[in-house]
Amino acid sequence: MADPHVGWNRLEATLITIKPGEIVTLDGLVSETGLLRETLETVLNTLTKADLFERQETDVFVRRRLFEAVAPEAVPVAVVADDQGRRYGVISPTRAARAAPSRS
Repeated sequence: MADPHVGWNRLEATLITIKPGEIVTLDGLVSETGLLRETLETVLNTLTKADLFERQETDVFVRRRLFEAVAPEAVPVAVVADDQGRRYGVISPTRAARAAPSRS
């Protein structure tokens, strides 16, 4: 009788070692872990909802960078200040930052 935890341990080890940009397939994980395809698809779909993976094809998932999932793309301060200034009729980036309402 096989230990039921072995498949989960293998899945955990695989998911921990995957680097951002690397691809995993459902068929590959099924053969590597011995877990059911439906179980693995549920796990990967949940990780996709958490923005840790991106689904590219029916059975292909790509590991995302953690910072992509946590923080949105940064916008340079000068661009934000210019944009805020245009909204409030101020052209100077320094004055625009002062004229814009607080975001906190």
